Amino acid sequence: MATPYQHLKKYQNFFGVGFTSNDLDEDEFATDVLNVQMRRTGTLEKRKGHQGHADTAGGIGLFVYQRNNPTTGVQDSIILSVDQALKKLETATLTISYSGSAASAVVNIIYDVATSQYVLTLEEATTTALTQPLGVAVDNASPYTLTTLAAAINAVTGFTASINGSGTTPAAFLETTVDYDIVSSGSLSVGAKYWSTIPGPVASPFSAAYAQRNLDTFENVTSTQLQNCIYFANAYTEVFKYDGQKVYRAGVPTPELNQPFAVSAAGSPYEYILRFIQGDAVLNEVEGNLVYSDTVNATIASGVTVSVKNLLPASGFNATGAIISTAAGTTRTLTVNAGHTIIAGDKIYFWDDGTSQFVTRTVVSVLTGPDRIVFDSSEDQVTVVNTGTDNKNVISNNLR
Repeated sequence: MATPYQHLKKYQNFFGVGFTSNDLDEDEFATDVLNVQMRRTGTLEKRKGHQGHADTAGGIGLFVYQRNNPTTGVQDSIILSVDQALKKLETATLTISYSGSAASAVVNIIYDVATSQYVLTLEEATTTALTQPLGVAVDNASPYTLTTLAAAINAVTGFTASINGSGTTPAAFLETTVDYDIVSSGSLSVGAKYWSTIPGPVASPFSAAYAQRNLDTFENVTSTQLQNCIYFANAYTEVFKYDGQKVYRAGVPTPELNQPFAVSAAGSPYEYILRFIQGDAVLNEVEGNLVYSDTVNATIASGVTVSVKNLLPASGFNATGAIISTAAGTTRTLTVNAGHTIIAGDKIYFWDDGTSQFVTRTVVSVLTGPDRIVFDSSEDQVTVVNTGTDNKNVISNNLR
């Protein structure tokens, strides 16, 4: 006959969890506890059994990029995934604020077993102010988004919502939140993960590798980190580099001459040396191979022009850029032709007529109608005159 279970009382008056208590002589405090966590008020609540989730991405490589941020000096830990493109795991934040008459409001974002989906509820005092189904987002062509959820919350008296990050992120990806109290004039910020595509001169830098993924001989993309950048290698494409701003072919190409400078039999012997130099987003400078010309006779009175073939974005190198379209006075905003490929965060390199030299600036925003590039207000203004000669109206992505 089996012995029945016996429940033995191990304490007299339970005073909570004591992390400094001694198991040998204390009987009022628990020294260990499972499946509970501390609330902001110091009381205990049931531990939330959940984990982060987001749309699927990748398939041929998953990496962690440890970058020392050149702006903040803080090390960033960035999760990257590779399919045809390079993607970064990011967090969109939904901030819910309460300013109603009750002492506090309660937010719940939980998975509802009865309806097989996530649901957000807002409670004010003893009244349910909003019950909003969020779906599950997976395998849904038109998921319920953070933008739509924020609009539903803003329609409820006493509540407001704002989004930092992509508003198209499915609301079902929000972190689970159980009985969270928002005091009056307080707020709650909840994150939802999503994958964003890293920009670059070509849209799908790893498409050749991705197309081979079902073959028995397929090899995943591998990576290594060097000088605060991460490099991706595989058997199907060139080595690509991600510097925290863009993904593009590693290295700098060798210049190709379009035509040499004018030759004159009566001139003096000259030769020239060319190479590309490019600065990346983490302040490295990469120098390409040198090109040496033959010695030729030329008459050089006021300088010499050497024509080099254009380096196009289709090459995969970081050759994005813009053309200044309108002459500007002393300014930090450059008006450019439509169709340019400069984005916020780029380091741009161009001619400043005011100081008669090339300068480097950091782009903080890109505007449209007309297209304009705005650089950092902490950096010196420039005086640009769009002459159209000697390529003085060309902006490069720090390619020199």
